[in-house]
Amino acid sequence: VRSRGLGDVYKRQAVISGLFWLLATPIPAQNTKSSQSEILSGTWLLTAELDPNPVLPETIVLLGDFTREGGFSSSSDLPGIPVAGPFLTLGEGHGSWQRVGHGRFRLETWRLAKSILDGSLFGLAKGQADVVVDGKTGLLEGEITLQLLFPDLTPAAPPEVGVLTGVRLGPEPATP
Repeated sequence: VRSRGLGDVYKRQAVISGLFWLLATPIPAQNTKSSQSEILSGTWLLTAELDPNPVLPETIVLLGDFTREGGFSSSSDLPGIPVAGPFLTLGEGHGSWQRVGHGRFRLETWRLAKSILDGSLFGLAKGQADVVVDGKTGLLEGEITLQLLFPDLTPAAPPEVGVLTGVRLGPEPATP
């Protein structure tokens, strides 16, 4: 029977410690948005063309900023344009986006709807769009639905449907 020397004990402890360290070290999750987020992230000039309706203008121009992490903020020509007749104005938009396929994204944005008369809160405007970004041309296109809601999130008017198009402003995203 061979007795183990002190060197063998140290080697065994080193191997066990190394295995324990490997098992205990968290493996970072894969970034599923990586290169796909590059397609959408940045600043875009967006145009919503809505079907004729009594609530919103038929054309709305937006400046949208998409983060790589899935955030979205936008400003538009709506604060200066009365909606729902001449009674309401909409604030800046805040929302999020998700990748739902190769070059395909779902966007959601919320805006405060306030009375033009006294500035009181009327409700919210919710926008949702399913868009495709063409990787070759860099153009964005999809369907958008806008809905005016009361503060309790019940509909204040029927949803308005249209087409959302966009073009990236500024430099193209860096390629990984």
